Amino acid sequence: MHHYERNGEHEIKDEDVELLVAGAKSVARHQRWPLVKCAFFGTNCTKPFIVPAAIQVSSAASGRAIDVEFRSYLNVASHPGSLVQNLDLFMIEVKRYPANTMVESPWRYTIFTSRNYRDEDNKLIQTLYGGQDLAIHGSVLVAKTDHMGAIQPVFESDMGQIETMLVETLITRYRALSAVPGPPNAADILINEF
Repeated sequence: MHHYERNGEHEIKDEDVELLVAGAKSVARHQRWPLVKCAFFGTNCTKPFIVPAAIQVSSAASGRAIDVEFRSYLNVASHPGSLVQNLDLFMIEVKRYPANTMVESPWRYTIFTSRNYRDEDNKLIQTLYGGQDLAIHGSVLVAKTDHMGAIQPVFESDMGQIETMLVETLITRYRALSAVPGPPNAADILINEF
């Protein structure tokens, strides 16, 4: 993945997305993996993008959210020499949206985050309605699945709901974590400890 550093922090701007897409397509081509469209919220982008992400399976029909190769878009912090990553650290599953609804939605979402504290706060998420106070480090990738967990492409018509779901989910997570005792900035630190 290509990252652009400024003062030791990683940032992604609109013009960088094309290189990230090329990298994701290259990974898919090299590994012979199919692609699926996901929503991408770059740290310093002016708008969200729909981007292709490789799925680590032989057929898109068998892909699940955990199969999405999110590292093509996120600056994932991992331990040196680690061959395995705990996906729970990088993803939030949203199985019901809105959260308090009694009706099952046809779609579920998985939010992937970088957890890399060297990344800047995601300024794009802060521009979304209700997101002005969120301090999320790094870029965010959102995958969509059906109620059975099969990966589905994100379309432009999904973006409004994805933006609202993303902000509401992160705010809910932030409020839950801010109740954790600790230093004054513990909530800001823990929000990235998914």
